[in-house]
Amino acid sequence: MKRWLGIILVVVMALAMFASAGATETSAMQTKITVPVTALESLDPFNTTGAGMVVMGYSIYETLFTVNEQGEEIGYLAKSYTIDDRTVDVEIYDNIYDSAGNHITADDVVFSYNTWIASGKQRNSRYFESVTKTGDYSVRIVMTVAPYVTLLSGSRCYIVSQAAYEAPDADFVAHPIATGHYYVKDFVAGSKVVFEKVDKHWTDGNEGIVPYLFQANVDQVQFDVIIESQQVQTALETGAIQAGPINATIAEAFQKGGDISVVKNPGNYAHTIMLNCYDGPFKDNLALRKAVLYAIDTESIALAVTKGTGHRSYTIGNEALTGYQTKWESEEYYDYNVEKAKELMKEAGYPNGGLTLRWLGKTDEFVTLTAQIIQANLAEIGIDLEISALDNTSYMNNRPAGSKTWDLVWGDSVPKGNFALSFQSYIDITLYEYGNMEGLNDPQLQVLLMDALYGQTPEAIDAMHQYVKDLAFVYGSYVDFNMYGVAPGITMTFANDGEPIPNAFLFSDDYSVFAK
Repeated sequence: MKRWLGIILVVVMALAMFASAGATETSAMQTKITVPVTALESLDPFNTTGAGMVVMGYSIYETLFTVNEQGEEIGYLAKSYTIDDRTVDVEIYDNIYDSAGNHITADDVVFSYNTWIASGKQRNSRYFESVTKTGDYSVRIVMTVAPYVTLLSGSRCYIVSQAAYEAPDADFVAHPIATGHYYVKDFVAGSKVVFEKVDKHWTDGNEGIVPYLFQANVDQVQFDVIIESQQVQTALETGAIQAGPINATIAEAFQKGGDISVVKNPGNYAHTIMLNCYDGPFKDNLALRKAVLYAIDTESIALAVTKGTGHRSYTIGNEALTGYQTKWESEEYYDYNVEKAKELMKEAGYPNGGLTLRWLGKTDEFVTLTAQIIQANLAEIGIDLEISALDNTSYMNNRPAGSKTWDLVWGDSVPKGNFALSFQSYIDITLYEYGNMEGLNDPQLQVLLMDALYGQTPEAIDAMHQYVKDLAFVYGSYVDFNMYGVAPGITMTFANDGEPIPNAFLFSDDYSVFAK
């Protein structure tokens, strides 16, 4: 939710409309959403990361694996595949071509995966040990672990032609050649990119194999840069765009009347507070960790940060995630209790307070507001909180506990629609040589995580949640909701990680808002 506050991108799309009399009439229409501005710096599939590339990727690139509308892993370019422990044998379709007519074979799959792994841009690439050719249209993927739920699809390695990527005149930064339903018609770094539907796609005549997120329901997709939220509102009101992220104030204005409706979707981030167990006062001091959590008023944080549209958390992640259990909402989850916090401070060896802790967050007004509320809360139990806010790059570099630059840090993680996955980026002790994100190296954590990832049973998921809660090293803070203003006749399509996917938006027969 909060990332909409910086420079944002706008998605503009064109839909071919058909007149009721039977004649074909093409009319331009626009749909706007926001994605990180870094997505406009490069479209290179192996050297660009972030939510913007995720959104754009469904238009221009395709993957071996994806998920269906129920969040279940399925093949796309992979016609079939089998899994035997850590080995995945894949057969791809033999008629896959990119927008320039390059035939995609097993050699291209091997090239794409090896280039993707070597780039080191995606964390999940560390799970891929090797990718080798076993036939003209078949490959073998050997992984470092047996694939758990959506590991294959969530890794999102885009498949391209090796010949196209390595051509002397190749320009994958601005004009990639790929197998998707769209090609790049125009690109201006930091300003805009225009995608237009290809005349011929390899699935023509067999559209039934195209997963819902890769559907090409529009003729043109354009991303423009918009600076302020007010500009989003104005563009929606004037018809310059047809959908876009809005804040609670703008949503309230739209709900009072007019053509623009409001869509509310669970935020795709798990907002957390992490405690450094690798270095500092929290290390080996469970009572102190619990004292701090009891002192934090998460109800007030949720109210202030989401402006009343969200709510406090009862775990890491939100209720939209597969595997979430509503019973947690009636269980004790470090409910704000100053007296209990003071008792635990005594047990922790700080009966009179006198402790200073360091907070690390991003230069974001809502992250800073969260820190300020926590600062006031901790002052009640004799703890001074020093607040530090860094630009996003510096924040990401310092966020692992091993940086030794913080005691408390704000965190968010894209959970990709699955509850166990929302925990993984926080508790996986194999992430760093010293343990997990918070610096804790508890083998039992890993056992419970793997049980939840592989088993996906309510019992395994609950056991993981309860153990993490008892150790008090990472704490679900609040759940927010993303809100969008949408013109009449549009149904937004969302990926299971919460991202809106404009190429897959749906339109009613009476849709009549066109681009100006």
